[in-house]
Amino acid sequence: MPRSHLTQLVVLALALAVIIFVLQHLQVPYLHPTAIYWVPFFLIINGLASLVTLRSLQKDQQQMILTYLATTVFRLLISVAIIFFALMQDVPHRITFVINFAVLYLAFLGFEIYGLLTNLRAHLEKDTDQHGESQ
Repeated sequence: MPRSHLTQLVVLALALAVIIFVLQHLQVPYLHPTAIYWVPFFLIINGLASLVTLRSLQKDQQQMILTYLATTVFRLLISVAIIFFALMQDVPHRITFVINFAVLYLAFLGFEIYGLLTNLRAHLEKDTDQHGESQ
């Protein structure tokens, strides 16, 4: 299961990179020049968070929720710190930068939530099949 989730995460990152690349060549004014560089950043951060969360789910399902919340807070704090430092460095087109960064953050977060719900549903169905009713 973790391998397919990570594969889907890479596919999402590639799709977003292609979209950003095309939009940059079309010279869309609402796209920050650094947007393409944030895709690998979010891929790595979300990939690591996914691995930690999925390992936690395999070891102890009760601790998985705490692990998921901890990785979500970690990603949020890193993202806020990056936005803060970028704004302190006078990044050009500040509003565009923040909006593009937030859209990518939300795209990866939405994917993470979707993957988590799918994984939890599979575990719930497995527990129901083994015990006759959910625990």
